[in-house]
Amino acid sequence: MNQMVTISYEDQLKAQTRARRLRLMGKPKVVNVAKEVIKEAEARKYATRRRPRAYADAHVRAWEAYHSRPANRMTIEECQKQICEREGFDFDLIMSHNRQEHVVDQRDFVIFEVREMFPNVSKSELARRFGKDHSCIHHSLNREAERRGIDEKDLTSVDRAYPTLREDIANGLSLREIANKYGVGSATIGRKVRLLGLSDQLGGRKTRLPQHVIDAIEDEYLSGKTGRDICRRYHISQGHMRDMVRRYGWSELREKARAQ
Repeated sequence: MNQMVTISYEDQLKAQTRARRLRLMGKPKVVNVAKEVIKEAEARKYATRRRPRAYADAHVRAWEAYHSRPANRMTIEECQKQICEREGFDFDLIMSHNRQEHVVDQRDFVIFEVREMFPNVSKSELARRFGKDHSCIHHSLNREAERRGIDEKDLTSVDRAYPTLREDIANGLSLREIANKYGVGSATIGRKVRLLGLSDQLGGRKTRLPQHVIDAIEDEYLSGKTGRDICRRYHISQGHMRDMVRRYGWSELREKARAQ
């Protein structure tokens, strides 16, 4: 038997409001979720992949090459013991203050080999590791270099301590990237760059552009376009543009092309 249910005036107003809202909003939209997901998946499947720029992983390959060297897989103490074990030297005798001639010769050999394995380590650091002073390490290296027929200038040259520095600068690496590669400070690399006379290739504090971008800018500059238009197109400053023109000698090339 049906039972009478009392509906309050408030409930009636809520029901009327709900019905009125549904009429205004219209029929709810039904979305086929599976079809939308398939459409997005197909779009990603056939999307054009962006090709990485040339030399994009140069710093990664340089880092891997540097850290794969034997010098970066052992400490100086391990290197000392390894050299002594390989040559049949007494490690405790090498680290002692014994000044006998044959001991000094062996010590000179070990110090020189450690310096060859760790070219960025300063003489003061080597002196601390061998329990000597700076002058002792200096004379020891010179004696062993003389035995091997190596010039003293070559022994202390920048190319010997930083063999890939010129190549790193040519590849556009910054001072910080080169410093991290060799495990030294940026100021140290800056001094070595100035000694090599390569400061102009760094372009001050400006980031070096990829080589293909530099080639494109050169083509447009030699074709007669103004520097302002080139700066707007490649989003570089006019100061950066002037540095590249001076560094690569583009103004002389354009004058020769106009004369012909």
